[in-house]
Amino acid sequence: MTTVPLAIRHVFLTRFNLATPGREARHRVRASWLEERFDLFERYCLPTMAAQTEQDFAWLIYFDDQTPDWARARIERARGVRDFHPCYTALFDADGWARTTLHVVDDDRRDVLLTSNLDNDDGLAGDYVARVQAAARAAWTGRRIALNVTEGFVMQGNALYRHRHRFNAFSNLLESHEAPKVVHAYSHMEIADHMPMVQVGGGGGWLQVVHNDNVSNRVRGTRVGRVEALVRFPAGVVRDVCDPGIAALATDRLVTGPARGLRDLATHLAHRVLAWTGLRKSRR
Repeated sequence: MTTVPLAIRHVFLTRFNLATPGREARHRVRASWLEERFDLFERYCLPTMAAQTEQDFAWLIYFDDQTPDWARARIERARGVRDFHPCYTALFDADGWARTTLHVVDDDRRDVLLTSNLDNDDGLAGDYVARVQAAARAAWTGRRIALNVTEGFVMQGNALYRHRHRFNAFSNLLESHEAPKVVHAYSHMEIADHMPMVQVGGGGGWLQVVHNDNVSNRVRGTRVGRVEALVRFPAGVVRDVCDPGIAALATDRLVTGPARGLRDLATHLAHRVLAWTGLRKSRR
């Protein structure tokens, strides 16, 4: 008897310049902010999506409905590299993520819905989609689950770091089409509190870019050379990465690396305490 493979409708959700309150607001008011977002998107995010070995996925990108005409023209040019669905919208309620996602998939509903978060200034290894979809097919039991590609890279300037993160921002949510929540319904640091999480192996699957406009991203991991990224990402994406010398490697291994590890551990524990406190309050 032949088993029919699980049919997955896979949608990536990316915020570009969606109007949101909070810490990013001070960056958004700068005249050059939007142009810089396009530069980062076209340099890192867009080419890695075009280079995916598995192209059976949709991509929904959220833009402010006040996005100017020059930017809309640049968006249409970007769609020629790897097509996506531009969603021009004002700030919406929490249900808006699922509502807009279902609008994209209504013409092609399959067995299950897989939604993935991707920031517009980050990138994915060429086999990321294939790996996540394979893991989703193997893990599906009929109940909502999260999938996390454990290993990735962090890049700042010409320095590259290998990093393991069991609750990273590249979240993936697998669920039924019936009343889906989609991936943005959960914080990536807390998603495992709400459902089982599958850790997906296979080496570095994502690239987080640390730049001047980052709100919360910072350098993490262990310093590595350029060759580790070249086998996973288009050459243009990692063209500025340099191989560290012996002194730089030693400093990273003995001093700055351990210091980053302690900082990240403290941050993780703080998130867990806040999540636990919030859960307790919600149950009262």
